[in-house]
Amino acid sequence: MIDYISYNQWVHQNDEKIKAEYSDKRTADLADEVERNYYTVSRKAKRLGVQKSEAFMRSSWAKDSKPLKTTKEEREQFRIAADAYLKEHFADTTNEVLARHFGVDVKTVRRWARRLGLQKTEAFMQRSRAKRGLYRFYTPEQEAYRLRRIAEVYPDGTEEELQALGSELGIGLDYIRQIARHHGIHRSEARMKENVKKSWESRKIFTPELVDEIAAYYPTHSNEECATHFDVNLGSLKLVASKNKWKKNKEYLHIVRSAARNTKK
Repeated sequence: MIDYISYNQWVHQNDEKIKAEYSDKRTADLADEVERNYYTVSRKAKRLGVQKSEAFMRSSWAKDSKPLKTTKEEREQFRIAADAYLKEHFADTTNEVLARHFGVDVKTVRRWARRLGLQKTEAFMQRSRAKRGLYRFYTPEQEAYRLRRIAEVYPDGTEEELQALGSELGIGLDYIRQIARHHGIHRSEARMKENVKKSWESRKIFTPELVDEIAAYYPTHSNEECATHFDVNLGSLKLVASKNKWKKNKEYLHIVRSAARNTKK
């Protein structure tokens, strides 16, 4: 059995470290430690409600990073020195490291490099592409396992079995269908006929009285709960809900969002 980590687990596996260390550590250094992008760590910290501490913001490196008034001659000397350094190091040094060296952002380093006509070496680009593989969520073995499970379940799986597969893999049904289409995995003819038969059977029972009952139940329950409660096809229920422009009410949406936030903690 492959050591398969669901996407939700992977997304939140560094939450505690970010909570504990973000306030007093440079974001770029923390991003390197957790093997995530700088901006990913920043967004995650914001969602977790953590920010830089006052002591950190008053630290010497932060003060030194503030722009200082310089003369035209000093700026020209800096430009000459920066150009020389870039020409020597740009080809085999990451832009993030260069940005930290100069005290500027990555976009500025790229702009300077374009002005000088500099490029990375092929060897550096190969190493970078190999390293980026570490940042992928799924390893090749995990991707193979995921594809194998979809190939096993998707062709003949019922709606409930596909829901269970989504929970196992940590992805939604739409993404399962997208992966299946990409790899040429289709629903079996028998399953398609069964779904069509169920769909037509379920459409026959959408009487005006039933529609009124569902309309009262729909705003405070999930689509799956509605389909189960009224014993109707989920796809047909969604069509009827769309046709009648039914919406979930604020109380239901609040419960769903609160549950999602609690799951992340």
